[in-house]
Amino acid sequence: MKISHINEPRELSLYCNAKQRCVNKKHPRYNDWGGRGIEFKFTSYKEFIAHLGPCPDGLMLDRIDNNGPYAVGNVKWSTPVEQRANRRLDKRNKFGIMGVSLFDKHSTGPLQYVSRIRVGNRYEHLYYGPDFFEACCKRKAREYETKKQS
Repeated sequence: MKISHINEPRELSLYCNAKQRCVNKKHPRYNDWGGRGIEFKFTSYKEFIAHLGPCPDGLMLDRIDNNGPYAVGNVKWSTPVEQRANRRLDKRNKFGIMGVSLFDKHSTGPLQYVSRIRVGNRYEHLYYGPDFFEACCKRKAREYETKKQS
């Protein structure tokens, strides 16, 4: 449930949306938050804003531990780059490294690994080849570069 009153502070909308994703089973994204155990522990908007302060332009609400609750000590204002880096792994990821996967697991040839990263609205392909370690290194190096730029 998105709140969009014209004179309402942006922080109130972020607070309400985060709370709804955690507690409202009818929310379309409930399964990604409340359904996987993410709790909303702020008792009021006043407590929320006292902990975080006003949201600077260009930042968004983020949890420090992506598997932890919305609670004092586990939330901060983050850039979009920081927030993208703080995602859980895709359910299909078998390697434990975000952005690294087998190119074609049904191929009869040698295994080929691919690493990529999302930059803005497009994917940047970083590596394609037989070396899993190299695929991981390329991905981690690009993550580091992206963080330095923000």
